[in-house]
Amino acid sequence: MDWTVSTSGVTGSVTYPIIGNPFNFAIAPNIPLVISTTTQQAINLTFSYFSTGPVCPSIFISDISVIAYICDTSCSTCNFITNACICNSNYQYQGTCQVSCPPLTYTDPVAMQCVALCPNATYSNGGVCTACNAACFVCSDTTNNCTTCASSYYRDTATNYCLFACLNTSYSVYYNLTCYPCDNSCVGCTNTSLNCISCNTNYYRAIRSNTCISNCGNGFYANSLNQCTICPTGCSVCSLIINILTCSQCKNVSGLSYYLSTPECVVNCPSGQFGGANSGNGNNPECMSCTAPCSTCSVLSTNCLSCTATNYLIYGSQSCQATNCPDGQFSFSGQNVCFLCSSNCATCSLNATTCNSCSLGISGLY
Repeated sequence: MDWTVSTSGVTGSVTYPIIGNPFNFAIAPNIPLVISTTTQQAINLTFSYFSTGPVCPSIFISDISVIAYICDTSCSTCNFITNACICNSNYQYQGTCQVSCPPLTYTDPVAMQCVALCPNATYSNGGVCTACNAACFVCSDTTNNCTTCASSYYRDTATNYCLFACLNTSYSVYYNLTCYPCDNSCVGCTNTSLNCISCNTNYYRAIRSNTCISNCGNGFYANSLNQCTICPTGCSVCSLIINILTCSQCKNVSGLSYYLSTPECVVNCPSGQFGGANSGNGNNPECMSCTAPCSTCSVLSTNCLSCTATNYLIYGSQSCQATNCPDGQFSFSGQNVCFLCSSNCATCSLNATTCNSCSLGISGLY
């Protein structure tokens, strides 16, 4: 079933199909009705209700006077309900059809309208509203320069792309669906830009803070995984040299003195060395070799604690003597340490009381 409206009072009589109940015009006669005439005027309208079936008769209501709003001559047709100009190939603008949109407006080729602002999911590309990338809800300048993303997509602040998941050079914040860039030192990060998963070339990962740093600093060394690892106890400076952990400087720990005995720091120097002042390496104490004929020594390289073979440590001193003990001293068999003879003996052997000669004033050997 349809309504038609016939006009009179204009040049000729034209019949237009309309939508809705035209009796509304009798109740509210100022509701706009768009009629294709050349001037705005009050005209007489005759509404006809008819059925396409053979049973119902036509009903005519005549001479209802309303204000007719003129459909612009540039319009192909006009919409009775919305009072809008309908354009076939041109763009709709303020009830007219335009071949091109006027200044300070944008061309919307989808809606075929001239608009003050491009709608969401489009951006102005030379004055023409162009579709954003499907992942964008709002974009500007280019199709991928997103300022707001579609639902469930993350916005990468470094590129303004909308992504289904953040790249490994960024970390995600779920509550605002945003990807933030990792620090340049990181290869991948989580939760913050400096909470690095691994590090770029020439950077080392500090295990305690997960940051990437260019130098591990004193007390740490870069291991084979480029991670900063604490030096061994007593070692204040260390490094990995040809896969060998090597200390270059030592420190005191809990009252114990550590000495550099490359590649490590030790409390007790190896046999044949002593812990003393360092030669040519600042205040770093190191293990230094004893001076022959000392086999072991302390404090100084010539302060012997024991002697090399065929040399004897003189009693009461830190000196070694070649071949045998001096007069008044002896050594036990197989040992090269001298002990004092008995006061009666000027010389002795085997033990302190077996005199080879007697002291001055003592006569006779027994």
